[in-house]
Parts: sequence; C-alpha cells; structure tokens
Amino acid sequence: MNTTKRILDSTYWAQAWTEHRRASGFYRDGGDTVEFWNKRAPQFRRNTTGEAGAGRVAEVFAWLRARGLELSGLSVLDIGAGPGSFTAPLAAAGAVVTAIDASPTMIELLHEEMRSAKIGDYTAFTAAWEDLVPSKLDWQAAFDLVFVSMCPALSDIDSLQKALSCSRGYLYINAFAGKRESHALYEIWHSLEGTEPPSTPDDAFFLSNLLHTLGYNFELTIYSSSYDEEMTVDEAGPLLTRSIKRWSPSCSETELARAIDTYVESHRQDSMLVNTVNNRHGRILVKLSQD
Repeated sequence: MNTTKRILDSTYWAQAWTEHRRASGFYRDGGDTVEFWNKRAPQFRRNTTGEAGAGRVAEVFAWLRARGLELSGLSVLDIGAGPGSFTAPLAAAGAVVTAIDASPTMIELLHEEMRSAKIGDYTAFTAAWEDLVPSKLDWQAAFDLVFVSMCPALSDIDSLQKALSCSRGYLYINAFAGKRESHALYEIWHSLEGTEPPSTPDDAFFLSNLLHTLGYNFELTIYSSSYDEEMTVDEAGPLLTRSIKRWSPSCSETELARAIDTYVESHRQDSMLVNTVNNRHGRILVKLSQD
C-alpha cells in the first residue's frame, strides 16, 4: 500500500494514535485508576462545578447551539461524568441525562450536585466505559447526544466506535490538542531536568483523522483556555508527584519529593495552592443523523 492510500485508512490512524499516546508519556502509568479519581474527586469538584465551571459550561453550550443543537428534550449519555460538571447543567437545560463514571466517589458527588440543583430526573451509576457492552444495556442508537469531555476512557478506535454506536444523533468530544502548560509542573520539572516538560497528547488531531477515514461528518474547533486550579496543600503533593512521574524524570525519588515540597511551600496561600494551567483543546461534533 502506498503512502497516500495508507494515511486514508482508519487502521493507520488507529495505530498512530495508540503509538502517539504511548510515546507522550502522559499515559505511561497505564491510565487513571479508580483509586486515583476517588482521591482526586473533591479537588476536581471544586474546580469544575458550580461557579468554577460555569464559564466553561456556557462556552460549550453556546458552541453546540451555534451548530443547531438545542439541548432541551434531548436524551444524553454523559461518559466520564465526574462529579456532574456537565451532567447538572445538561439536565438544567432540559436534557434527560444518563451519566456514568468509573469512580464511585465521583458518582456520589454527582448525586450531591443534582440534589443541590434540585434535579431529580436523571440516571447515574458507577461503570467503567471500557467494560460496558451497549447492546446489553439497550444503548445502541439510544441517545440523541453522546457527550464525552476530557474522558481518559476514550482512548482508542474501539472506545470511539462504542461511543458512536450509542448515538442516533450526535457525538460531542472534547480532547487535548497538544498543549497543557501547568505552571507548577513546568517549574518543578525545569528545576529538576533543566528542560521543558514533554508535551501533552494531541488526541484531537488523531481523533479527527480517524473520524475522517471512518467516513463520519463532523466539525472540529481548536481553542485555547487558561484557568486557575485550586488544590489543598495535602492534595498538591500526590497530584504533582504523579504528574511528574508520568514523564519518567531522571532524578531520584528523594530529589523529586524535595523539589515538590519546595515549590508548594514557596507558592502556597495558607492551606491552598493555586496553579495556572494553559490548555489547547479540540471540540469535535460528529453528526450521525441525516436530517
């Protein structure tokens, strides 16, 4: 097969995406464990729900509506829903939402968010996307919109096609587009290695090429964002340590711990650490219906 034919084949892009994610180091630890997300859930909730996440939610909803997608009355499957960052706003906008997440703690917090918003008409349960079989749940072509925002379980062609199979209308994906500049991680890594940290996977690039070669109609928007994430001093150490270790630093465990402790102590504001993050993301909307 010549080069042109090869790059127009979905198998090529499926393999290239897998190799790219592996080479980036971002997923070197084998993916995010349930235990990790259980521990991170309170910090994640503080930074993505309520007023903290309102601007991001408004941008996503405006983007969808500009493409003719009105949320009221839609049946929505929210994959990797976390603490309800989008589940509650989707339901508040009139959608009938089914939410899943692999972390039991995330789902507990999601229920709290829904109670706080006085929303009772929804479904949510603990489940790992990679373990679900849509046909056993009667989910094949069952939802008007399948919604996947920054979910690590959407990681290969099989998980993508599973998400596509659940929709009769649209699939929305938000994914990294090759840039995640965390000020804390940059400073810690640079102090240890003297170089810039490795890049974040460009999932949006590979997803768009994969969708194209699979024959789907879709729209892609690349955009940049900047936000401040808050973590307690107790949360900061494990989170920063795990992120640095993904990049396989050459330093010892003791040197890494010392560098992180030094950073946290010099940047903490009482019991909190505020970290600025600059991201580049891709929003993808796949249209499956023909009307």
